[in-house]
Amino acid sequence: MPEMNTIAEIRRRQYAQTEAEKLVIAKRIIRAKIHNSRILLSRKGVKSTDKLHDIEIRILEDKNIKTTDELMGFEGQAFDIYFTLLNECLVGDWTFEKRTRRPPQDHINALMSLTYTMIKNEVQSGLRQYNLDPYLGIMHADRHGRPALALDLMEEFRAIFADAFVLRLVNRGEITHEDFGVDNRLIKDAFKKYLEKYDEYMKEEFSHPRFEHTVNRRKAIRMQAILLRKAITGELKEYHPPEYPK
Repeated sequence: MPEMNTIAEIRRRQYAQTEAEKLVIAKRIIRAKIHNSRILLSRKGVKSTDKLHDIEIRILEDKNIKTTDELMGFEGQAFDIYFTLLNECLVGDWTFEKRTRRPPQDHINALMSLTYTMIKNEVQSGLRQYNLDPYLGIMHADRHGRPALALDLMEEFRAIFADAFVLRLVNRGEITHEDFGVDNRLIKDAFKKYLEKYDEYMKEEFSHPRFEHTVNRRKAIRMQAILLRKAITGELKEYHPPEYPK
């Protein structure tokens, strides 16, 4: 099949996706999210990740997962476990009890929310670059002003890019508790420092787990956007999310 280039052709295929087709892609995204979360924990020396691996395998093999709601039930189980273990990755006086947002209740949650927003924007930019509608989701429900597809695709990167960056910032002392002001927000100078560190982080190069050549994190996100587009349009038989090695 020739490569599709026009916005109309790509959007037509995207809007015509069936729920069954979406579920196939959603399973792969959630499995990769759990895998990459487990890998981050392992890299930080956390050993008790067997339950995460069990859920990862079940998503791959369980033929009874028929709906996105059922799939997200497994995702919820996995991330209750993941967030319980995340505290073991922190050093010094940093602690993490549970994920909170709107508003985040502590400094780690504030950094996580900020970094998730940054990664979401990277993903949304990649989707637009390759002519996908970022507001038409595969898993996340369509809602006015909500970039549902960007939220879907960023699931693969939450732990391995976003949470890993937060852990780096605090464990290396690049961000301290003194950098926060009212409502757990970074003060002006600290936010500037955060943006500089984030840009450096996204420009760092590594060996891509699937294509085995060197890319930076921004390029890796854009590669997934084009792979997702090709899976949606039928240029690829299946979608391949990134699964990072230990």
